[in-house]
Amino acid sequence: MKWNGWDAGSLEREVEFLRSSSRDHGAELRERDEKVHKWSQRAEKAEHAVITLKRTQHELEESLRIKNDRNETLGLKLGQFKRELKLTRKGNRASKERIRELEEDLQEALVTTNANLRLKIKKLCVKYHPDRAGNTMLSSTEVARDLVDLLSA
Repeated sequence: MKWNGWDAGSLEREVEFLRSSSRDHGAELRERDEKVHKWSQRAEKAEHAVITLKRTQHELEESLRIKNDRNETLGLKLGQFKRELKLTRKGNRASKERIRELEEDLQEALVTTNANLRLKIKKLCVKYHPDRAGNTMLSSTEVARDLVDLLSA
């Protein structure tokens, strides 16, 4: 049978070819859709991983900033301690020099007359000095006894 110049068998074959071609094309489309779906899942996972990495990077940067600030503060404190130590050493050297001078004066005083009496008076002054005595109450009998001992010697 002929239809508009076409053979029915030829048309059937053409329809069958188009159907098989459509099935093949559908299978290719499903395969591509599956690949696109897998790629989108991977892209979504990668996006989540990037977000997590950025959050972690921000936390690490913040932690680093805090630690750097702390290190800077500690460095400033260390500098202050070094300056204080330098001043303390300078004061210590001055004190040692003053002690040496006082020891020389004491030796010189011991050589002069009445040196023992002066030394005993100095010891009593140190003993009864308010900074040394503190809160302890001194009795007049104790002071008198020490003065009598001093004069009788």
